[in-house]
This record gives sequence, structure tokens and C-alpha cells, in this order.
Amino acid sequence: MEGVAAEHNEIYLELVPENLSRALKTAQSAKAVKIKLTNKHCPCLRVAVELPSLSSSSRIVTHDIPVGVIPRRLWSDFREPSVPDFDVSIYLPALKTMKSVVERMKNLSNSIVS
Repeated sequence: MEGVAAEHNEIYLELVPENLSRALKTAQSAKAVKIKLTNKHCPCLRVAVELPSLSSSSRIVTHDIPVGVIPRRLWSDFREPSVPDFDVSIYLPALKTMKSVVERMKNLSNSIVS
């Protein structure tokens, strides 16, 4: 599916939020998530979730979420919500402390999750 023109390369969709929520719940422990707009029998958002498995291969779970395509004449009814500016700060212990912790943990795994 493509937008109307190069300058209007957008598609407005409507969907049942519960369907999207249910599909994304399977993605909580996912290695990768791919969301794609498809049009096989009807317009759908295809959510492909790659899940880790005990063997070397991974499993892919696919959810097709039906969506409604909103006609371009109705696009003016939709506005992007205004979001206030935000400030994010991360406070970490001293670099020397962090380095010694990470050095000891690197023998346990390739990644650290906090």
C-alpha cells in the first residue's frame, strides 16, 4: 500500500486498540518485532514477533490485525496531540564504580539488563 502521492505519503488507519494490545503482549520477551501493513483479504497490520527458543532457531508468531483505512477527505478531522516538552535525566554512580561492576559482569553474559 502506498500513500496518495509522494508529498502525501501517509495512510491513516483505525483499529481496535485491544487487538493491537493483545498482539504486542506476545512481544514482551521478543528478540525482534516487525509491523507491516498488508492487504491480502482486507487491510491488516501484520505484527511478526520473533521469540527466543531453547534451541538455536527462534519462533515467529504472526498476528494480523484488521484495520480500516480512513479516506483522505476525513484526515483534517485528526490532529496530532500536543505533547509538552520533557526533560530526562539519568543519574549513575561514579564512572569508576560502574566500570568495576561491568568488568566483573562481562564474564556472565554479552548484555546487561537493568
